[in-house]
Amino acid sequence: MLDIDSKIAALNAEKNGIEEKISKYNEYILKLNDAENDVTSIKNKFNANILEACVAYDLSSGDEWIGKRCDEAGELLKTVNTENESSMSDLEKLLAEIENAKIAIQEELRNSRNKIEDIEAEISSLRQAQNIE
Repeated sequence: MLDIDSKIAALNAEKNGIEEKISKYNEYILKLNDAENDVTSIKNKFNANILEACVAYDLSSGDEWIGKRCDEAGELLKTVNTENESSMSDLEKLLAEIENAKIAIQEELRNSRNKIEDIEAEISSLRQAQNIE
């Protein structure tokens, strides 16, 4: 009987450890969701305040009076647009990495929950065996 009790205690300890991990995983998911919301907000502000502004202030189609400055503005706009595209690409990559991290954590959550189910089944079997003896 003592052997079964010690096995049950060990399994309960393992189960508690897994439940703690699940709690941590859930915290990570919440933090990743917050980060995803923050990055999406930055991306939206970037689109509204930078990309749209660059298009609105495109001087490359201006009248003759702009003269030489028009060409300079066009070159600067190309540079700004290249940098903006790079920044937007980086934001998209970060969002994809956040999503991949969430998927990996969710997989760990599923595995952990399955492990708890296995432990509970084993504990139940041990208790049944204990009651038979």
